[in-house]
Amino acid sequence: MSAMKPTKTLDQIIAENKDVKGTVLIVDDNDDIVDITKASLQRFTRFKVLTAANGREALEVLFHNSVDVIILDDHMPEMSGVEFFRIIRQRSIYVPVIFLTGKPNDQARQQQLSLGAFDYLEKPVKARDLLVLVMEAVKVMDRIRAILERRA
Repeated sequence: MSAMKPTKTLDQIIAENKDVKGTVLIVDDNDDIVDITKASLQRFTRFKVLTAANGREALEVLFHNSVDVIILDDHMPEMSGVEFFRIIRQRSIYVPVIFLTGKPNDQARQQQLSLGAFDYLEKPVKARDLLVLVMEAVKVMDRIRAILERRA
């Protein structure tokens, strides 16, 4: 039997990542989810947080801003999270995407991950879980940029 890895507290995660910076785009049609997620990120991190209420607004935000991570609701009117995800990939926007869902579905999760999503969280999201994923995603983007800069 393998030993379980101890879970870090929120304070430990914040302390270990106090210098991590980046820009996060939250895309969700639920204002309460956007407000809570934005407040959590702003309280515990140094991230710049941008928001969009739907996929069309999010595309506009991406046109005008450099983003390190996208937190994306999978169920939105007009354009689903998966549709938005496919569009940004078709436009060669390779930003880590963390899907959020209020309706857990193993098939949808598998589809999102198979398309290249960074990860997937169920609502209500725990601040600790969200922070861990966002910080990991920002670090991945930093490593990718460093590699690309060395090759240039």
